[in-house]
Amino acid sequence: MRRLFAQRWSPATIIASIALLLAMTGTSVAAGKYIITSTKQIKPSVLKQLKGARGPTGPAGAQGLQGVAGTTGAAGATGAAGATGAAGADGTARAYGLVAADGTLSRSKNATVTHSVTGVYCIASAAGIDPASTVLVVTPDYYDNDTSFIADGDQAVVEWHSSASGCPTGKMEVDTGYRHVVTGVVNATTVVTAVNLALADEGFSFAIP
Repeated sequence: MRRLFAQRWSPATIIASIALLLAMTGTSVAAGKYIITSTKQIKPSVLKQLKGARGPTGPAGAQGLQGVAGTTGAAGATGAAGATGAAGADGTARAYGLVAADGTLSRSKNATVTHSVTGVYCIASAAGIDPASTVLVVTPDYYDNDTSFIADGDQAVVEWHSSASGCPTGKMEVDTGYRHVVTGVVNATTVVTAVNLALADEGFSFAIP
């Protein structure tokens, strides 16, 4: 027995024994060192190399169907009333007025009216308005004249008489009347047989620009 242990090992035996020991312990160490259960166990620089490059952007998808229209919203509250605007500038007419068929003057400025002859009205303007160098604009007043909107109805006529021969000097003259259509029956057909224009009192308005 002593002789067995006392016997020296050869170099080859020693080397083989060491190799066997390293082989057995190395397997165990490798198994514990390289089992990976999380990316945190991998070095960032190595992990970056393991990731592939980003691929190209894919083509855009087809447009989707239009959605259904939403319901109409409730009406908004009424806004507050705006501020009152500034008063407008005065008109430029130097004189004006509304004359009734009987010669009564109303809604007037810088003028007076006299009426003593059927269909003739004389207008006197205020100082500073020269009748000889101005004009008179007149128009019938449907409310107070003989115009009637019917077939062959009468029609009021209002004219400025620039010579003012029917009024005193320094006044402007307006003549009024109406146009009357006379009809008759000829061969069972109604025809106009006459048109008369006569002086008559008619309401009108006037202005001196």
